[in-house]
Amino acid sequence: MNAFSGLVVLTAVAMVGITGAPAWASSGEEPSGGRPASRQAPAGSIVSYVRDQAGRPLPGAVVSAVGRRIVTSVTDERGRCEFDALPAGDYLVRVHREGFVPATSLLVLGGQGASSTWSFVLKRQPERAVTASEVRRSSAVLTASIVPTPSVSAAEPEPAGADDETSHDHGEVAWRLKHLKRHILKDATTRIVFEEGTDPQAFDEAVARMFATRRSGPAQVVASLFSEFPLAGQVNLLTTGAFDSPEQLVSAGSLARGVAMVSLGAAAGRSGDWAVHGAMTQGDVASWMVSGSYLSRAPATHVYDVGMSYSVQRYDGANPVALAAVADGSRYAGVVYAFDSWTLNERVSVQYGARYATYGYIEESLFSPRLRLRVTPVDGLRLSVGASRRALAPGAEEFVPSMALGTWLPPERTFSPITGGGQFVPARTEHFDFSAERDLNASTVLGVRAFYQQSTDQIATLFGADAGERPAANLGHYYVGTAGDVDASGWTISLRRVIARRVRGSIDYTVATARWHETALSRELSARVPNLARTGVERLHDVTTSIETELPVTETRVFALYRINTGYASAGADGIEPSVDARFDVQITQSLPFMNFANAQWEMLLGVRNLFRDIVDEGSIYDELLVVRPPKRVVGGLTLRF
Repeated sequence: MNAFSGLVVLTAVAMVGITGAPAWASSGEEPSGGRPASRQAPAGSIVSYVRDQAGRPLPGAVVSAVGRRIVTSVTDERGRCEFDALPAGDYLVRVHREGFVPATSLLVLGGQGASSTWSFVLKRQPERAVTASEVRRSSAVLTASIVPTPSVSAAEPEPAGADDETSHDHGEVAWRLKHLKRHILKDATTRIVFEEGTDPQAFDEAVARMFATRRSGPAQVVASLFSEFPLAGQVNLLTTGAFDSPEQLVSAGSLARGVAMVSLGAAAGRSGDWAVHGAMTQGDVASWMVSGSYLSRAPATHVYDVGMSYSVQRYDGANPVALAAVADGSRYAGVVYAFDSWTLNERVSVQYGARYATYGYIEESLFSPRLRLRVTPVDGLRLSVGASRRALAPGAEEFVPSMALGTWLPPERTFSPITGGGQFVPARTEHFDFSAERDLNASTVLGVRAFYQQSTDQIATLFGADAGERPAANLGHYYVGTAGDVDASGWTISLRRVIARRVRGSIDYTVATARWHETALSRELSARVPNLARTGVERLHDVTTSIETELPVTETRVFALYRINTGYASAGADGIEPSVDARFDVQITQSLPFMNFANAQWEMLLGVRNLFRDIVDEGSIYDELLVVRPPKRVVGGLTLRF
């Protein structure tokens, strides 16, 4: 391995809240760094403080956040709850506590590596004693107020203890009340008090009548569907397609198809949360995917993240190229992963773990370990060093869920090899880096990173062009090949800051030097597609900018990323040559408040991008550069978070 040649990257992020500036911008709390949205960045956090109307902390309140992860926790004695290690994205935060009116949902716009602090004020439910014969009366649901206060300090005074209850009924009726399913009574504004000696059978009948009364009529059934369901989650009803030209956008060639996705999660005991995701689509490529995960709650000495996913793709179309590639009619992929974030002390932590994947069209299994050490020598300065080995299968992007749009898209395209004698050859990248981040002020972070990587059997991807004697690939099918082995080293410098009250942006500049090594497979690729496989030494320059903003009047959120690089593979008259080119990613999310239920948030999503892969720090710098003529992908539809 060569020595590091430079210094790199990163990052900074400012979390812009729904109603104001980031929490740490006014409180002086330390912000966390982050990378551009197309990169894997340090995870962010959401801190919640729950108080009653008198300003007293409320311990034992249940707080949940639904977004790219589904997490729940309970407030401590200070009324504080923190969700750590959250991937960047939007999160719907809810607060419940027995005896208080449930808080209306708060949509938090989360940035990468950002920390946001919010304060919730819950109104106590009006209490009145009723007998069993009065239980069936309807209850009016009051609306709790949520007061986002970004200036909340982490150093909270010790709260008064919870209300003491000096009397306890140990009779059969009391036992049944205690063991009722929580969703039956959790939104009631009336406390149920039974007179001494009440017949247990009368109790059962009264509860049954109340349960039936509260759900009488279609409106009540719909309104209570998400407010009383014990799980939190997300439902997406989307349409997706691809196009190369505006004419294809409205033609059959766009391959538009519907996608249904469901995500559910809940607490798994007191120490963690579980989540399950599923998605499916139907068309000439019928596919589905399902996954499950478990994430232990932070803060903790060990924060575990384990899970699995399984995807299946079946081709029912008539494209002869796709039929030849998918000889048995279907393909599958399974992934199992486990990672641990071990906090040695408040300034030192170690992250380690691995991913194990198996693909039905590749004989060998792929193992990808990762290790990173993070140190905070002084406040405002963060250092990290990491090493990883990433194994990537050709076509893996069709089976591993991408979170670029915050949604899951099941396998939609077929692919076939153009090298290796018709066999798929996986690529492997060994990556080493050292990075440093410095908080310049409350809203700006500067980062640098140096990296070195060795890639064997680098993957090249070809859309819409002839592959030698093979027919041209269309939007629903592409070719993959091996471009050779490459060693690369370089550095990145990044700046990320809050530009205005509800606008934050980033820019990072990367310089890298790569040395290519010819192989038998790369020579085969050059024979079929001239100049796609590269040789010699190459110097790359990359500029990536991103901007995120929110329009509070219309509740519209916009994210845009633009990447320029001197090494993109571009098709020309004499073959494929490296040249200056650009890729983009635009996402617009529009809230639909007129469609909301009591505890659910409707949103409309529209996204357009021609970035083919999600860019990760541990991956090869050429993973995206060697994608020829990637089609533009459009996704639109409705999202319901509950």
